[in-house]
Amino acid sequence: MTICVLQELANTFNQLLQQLEEQFEREKSFVSNASHELRTPLTSFRGHLNLIKRWGKNDPAVLETSIQALDDESNRMKHILEQMLTIARNEHLETTPEKVNLSEIVEGVIAQFEARSRVPISANLEQNVLVSGDREQLRQVAVIIVENAERYTKEGKVTVLLKEAENTVMLSISDTGIGIPREEIPKIFSRFYRVDKNRSRETGGTGLGLSIAKEIVENHQGKIEVESEEAVGSTFTVVLPVISG
Repeated sequence: MTICVLQELANTFNQLLQQLEEQFEREKSFVSNASHELRTPLTSFRGHLNLIKRWGKNDPAVLETSIQALDDESNRMKHILEQMLTIARNEHLETTPEKVNLSEIVEGVIAQFEARSRVPISANLEQNVLVSGDREQLRQVAVIIVENAERYTKEGKVTVLLKEAENTVMLSISDTGIGIPREEIPKIFSRFYRVDKNRSRETGGTGLGLSIAKEIVENHQGKIEVESEEAVGSTFTVVLPVISG
């Protein structure tokens, strides 16, 4: 009996050490990636400051271009930092689930984007679709996916569907954008991963949004799936448990 107990304790201890090691590697990777992401806009920021110091006072064109670049890069750094704080908050914040009307949340997000979107957004939403969870976090999921669809769609439209099906809630967001290469799809929910880093920087992507959305959805006992084809578009589907009214 004693040998069995010791063996069980040893196995538990080994599992704990492995979990700690994996956590350490995740934190190390996160810090490294975050530093890399912030280094790029900071380097550009300092470069344009030097341009202003050398020629900006006497050349209005250089001054205007550099000021715009400084504004763009500062907004990019602000966005990265906000998303990093969101990741930290979601990892450590314990929330009390409440009954949430997902239809109202999605309607609000669509209205927010319609006011400034470059492409039309169409919606087909069932009313009074109820789920259990954190209202603000669920809103954030909708914002991240709609923003992602709008960002990578130059022509066509974004379509948002919300319905109950077989004791689940399905939120589907489709676009007619650039699509994702098949081999890249399994990687897109990794932190800081971007299919095309140069294109993402042009559009303001950080590689954090989808990983945040996935973590939130999984914390709500749901899952997020994606179907995509290059030059055709992508469909992200969030599946959550339904609760009765």
